Amino acid sequence: MPSDQLASERDALRKAVELAEQQIAQAISARKHVETRVVALEARIRAHKTKLESMHHRLEKQSTRHGHHMQRAHRISVLESQYEQCMVENRTLRTRLMEVASRRSSAGGHLPRRG
Repeated sequence: MPSDQLASERDALRKAVELAEQQIAQAISARKHVETRVVALEARIRAHKTKLESMHHRLEKQSTRHGHHMQRAHRISVLESQYEQCMVENRTLRTRLMEVASRRSSAGGHLPRRG
């Protein structure tokens, strides 16, 4: 095989390796971003859940004035809706994280994590 052809193949392989390394670095960065979002969402979910439980407890202790009760029930409903939205976003981010991890795995095998 002529040395020009070998050099050309070597250069092509180096470029392919560089591209793969860039893609792995991007996947790792995306994974870290998603993990950060998941942690933040989980914290928000816990805070909403705590607030929701507190509101339920306070509602049970307070008088049963209908208007006041309806207002609190609406606020609880809003918090429950926000909680569900956070759960959906959390599931979405976890799915994206799994996809990024899967792509990373298929792109480069078991490469060490950076960071």
